[in-house]
Amino acid sequence: MNFNKTSVLHTFLFAIFPIIHLYSINLIEVTLVEIFLPLLVSVLLTGIFLVILKLISKDWIKSGLIVSLMLILTFSYGHLYDWINSEISEEIGRHSILLPIFSIVLLVGSVLFIKTKIKLDNFKTIVNVIAITLIIITIPNFVFAGVDISETSDELIFSNFQINYEIENITSIQQEKPDVYYVLLDGYGGTKNMLKDLNYDNYEFLSELSNRGFFAPDSSSSNYPTTGWQMTSIFSMNYVPIKEKEQSDMEYQSIITNILHQNEVMRNFHDLDYKIIQYQPNGFVKQEYRYVDQTFCKEKVSNNSKFGITLLRTSILSYLNYLIEIDNKRDSLLCGFSEISKLKDNETSPIFVYMHLAIPHPPYVFDSNGDSIIGGKAQTEEKSFVNKQQYIDSIKFSNKKTLQFIDNILEDNKKSIIIIQSDHGYDFGIDFQNPSEIHLKQRFSNLNAILLPEHDDLLYEGMTPVNTFRIIFDEYFDTSYGIIDDKMYYHPYEVTTRYKDVDFKDITSIIRD
Repeated sequence: MNFNKTSVLHTFLFAIFPIIHLYSINLIEVTLVEIFLPLLVSVLLTGIFLVILKLISKDWIKSGLIVSLMLILTFSYGHLYDWINSEISEEIGRHSILLPIFSIVLLVGSVLFIKTKIKLDNFKTIVNVIAITLIIITIPNFVFAGVDISETSDELIFSNFQINYEIENITSIQQEKPDVYYVLLDGYGGTKNMLKDLNYDNYEFLSELSNRGFFAPDSSSSNYPTTGWQMTSIFSMNYVPIKEKEQSDMEYQSIITNILHQNEVMRNFHDLDYKIIQYQPNGFVKQEYRYVDQTFCKEKVSNNSKFGITLLRTSILSYLNYLIEIDNKRDSLLCGFSEISKLKDNETSPIFVYMHLAIPHPPYVFDSNGDSIIGGKAQTEEKSFVNKQQYIDSIKFSNKKTLQFIDNILEDNKKSIIIIQSDHGYDFGIDFQNPSEIHLKQRFSNLNAILLPEHDDLLYEGMTPVNTFRIIFDEYFDTSYGIIDDKMYYHPYEVTTRYKDVDFKDITSIIRD
């Protein structure tokens, strides 16, 4: 059969659709450059398979339909895998079960297309219409493409939120400036809650922290249930702005991104002549900040972009990508634990260090002794907290490594400020759209351990992360932020729709009960 452009139009549209769709829902976080390589690879491989199948089938229409089927199966695999695991059964949602099923579907479909005597022109037209429709429905997402955060004004003002930058009013700081270490252990639950919910006694760790001078209560709460909202709150020393009625979801997401990017905490340390150092491996915890002077542990992981990793996770290559992610996570965690205490070496300026470690959050990569394991779902999957014992083992391992780097830091400088917090707790079995009070308490329970040499009397029971740096700047640098009410806010969400129709509800009374 002679070549006709419409014979394979749908094939190339299916090749590019998953990529541009993923980009369209991540415009704020992904640069256009990051999608060029995936697009090129997808189109080239599609063309190669088309030519090979044309040589076999002698028919462009059949070849196009077979490759389209392959593309649909390839890029739907990860989504179907996640859905089966979360909504049906983890026993069914295994790669060892799903991969053979997908392979059989592809094989049977290919044989049927090749063997059929029926003319497929009308079917081809229908498939073309479907493919074109999929491309068209992504267009509205491109209407608002966000703003360039590198060009954003220093003053971000909204009707319900304002960044103050009080440090600009201070002309000189006479006292010695302490080094400040802020370490976030992602998904680390509160000790009191873990004893009740998981039957795990973490009080020995709190005792070790207390012996080193830390304020370390057994019961503490985060202000928000997710990392993005909580870190925005911590680093802006304020609550996340309310979404205005006239704002689109992407406009609101852009605002949150901007606030975090040029956050007040790092801006203050910058104005105080601190050297700002960030732990920044590629992957889930990769974040860009305007005032960072130096990063560490970036070279320990692969060069895959976050967009590429996410794309692979949705494809039939998700398991291979998962193994790569696990190896990267293991290396980056070990790097962070070992390198943080060395950052002050040969450094004369005071330093502010921010290290966000993806532990004990799944996927689990270490047992309690630090031996390598593979457990749990990918970091961004819904209901990823699925193995309580592996979660506890991750807690035990992180406790050991945390105490080690604390001792190393204090050995060099006993006046260092060290903050060990978590952004949120655990969520075994939670329904994020309609969580029970028990699950809310589990998700909001967090670790909040702070070492303020000679100033620990400023810390108090019930203190939440939003007030952490307010206290530090007021006490050490004579600002006048003051303490704001400690509150907790929740908005029903899913990983891919956390900024959709945001409407925070005050659940402080539920968490405090």
